[in-house]
Amino acid sequence: MSTFGFKIDPSSLPKLSSRGDNYHEWRSSWVVAFRYLELWDIISKKNVRPNDLIAAAEWRKLDNRALVMILSSIHTDHHTAVSNTISSAAAWDYLSNRYDRDTGNTTISLFRTLINLRYKDGGDLCAHLDNFH
Repeated sequence: MSTFGFKIDPSSLPKLSSRGDNYHEWRSSWVVAFRYLELWDIISKKNVRPNDLIAAAEWRKLDNRALVMILSSIHTDHHTAVSNTISSAAAWDYLSNRYDRDTGNTTISLFRTLINLRYKDGGDLCAHLDNFH
């Protein structure tokens, strides 16, 4: 029986910048990582803290792991505010409320990303189309 031994290297994922101008790229990458690590349900509040003491202790352990990962994925300018939150979900909400806005700057940033997307001759067409999506 074979096992799947893929591991996530957090340093290969984007780090949220000091100004949060890469929030959408950061968010989409980390949502996938948290789903893979089975932590997204805690961050997204689908899995809330149970009342049972043993289950609550395990939930808190996973929540702390998610919070540490969030802290490691952001610029140090955000550390004080994020570390003062009570849970990984609260930390995620804080960052979302601060940077997930549909503003003119967001639209311009996405437009620039799109117009700067270029296919390199001889490159991987599937990867290029994935980036386009």
